[in-house]
Amino acid sequence: MQQVIVRTYKAKSRPIAVKAFSADAEKLAGQGYIVVLQSWEPGKIGRIFKPGGSLTVTYRLDSAPNVPKPQS
Repeated sequence: MQQVIVRTYKAKSRPIAVKAFSADAEKLAGQGYIVVLQSWEPGKIGRIFKPGGSLTVTYRLDSAPNVPKPQS
């Protein structure tokens, strides 16, 4: 069974969300997770203010973290 993690990064802008995602992705990569899907959804525009949006990222466990693969 594949192990999957879905995380949502809410921010006022996409670059801010990407910054949070990048830091998180680096930590998860050390645990063997890879990014398989990401999607940006802008916030709905209101009458007074423009809300931020959310970046949703799906990670999948690819291999054991920091363990060299056996050589043939």
